[in-house]
Amino acid sequence: MKKQKSLIIICLSFIMVFCSCSIKSTEDYYKTEETKNTDVVNVKVDCITALSSLPDALKNGNYIPEDGIIIDTAVEYKDGDTPFTVLTKAAKKDKIQIDYNGEGTSVYLRGISHLYEFDCGSLSGWMVCINGEFTNVGANSINVKPNDTVEWRYTCDLGNDIGNSYTGE
Repeated sequence: MKKQKSLIIICLSFIMVFCSCSIKSTEDYYKTEETKNTDVVNVKVDCITALSSLPDALKNGNYIPEDGIIIDTAVEYKDGDTPFTVLTKAAKKDKIQIDYNGEGTSVYLRGISHLYEFDCGSLSGWMVCINGEFTNVGANSINVKPNDTVEWRYTCDLGNDIGNSYTGE
């Protein structure tokens, strides 16, 4: 009788521990919560200028859509959001790969949807603008506001091909 009670207690303990675990499937991880906040930031990611010089592995819609628009969505705004934080929200929402290094204000974005800096030449990489104005600071060192549009654009010519001539400043 004592063995049965011990076994029942062990089983119930196991069930309680197992039920309290939070194991998520891939679908559950990428599932977004319903937005309660009505403030949003629009996020767009494009590599239109790179379409003619994409590496073969990225062509034909494998990672890059044929129109070059990788992300075009709105994400919930939270106080303190930066161009980088809204990009990570949008990428998670749309299940898009991003690669970066650093942390805090020193975050550097290397790639989006498997398209990396230097993939289309020595002057290529990702640049960001807010409401049509390119930033000259790190993507995690400036805050965005509700209803801002944050655009991540791939350049093949150090910004000259997307309207942001680099001045070295």
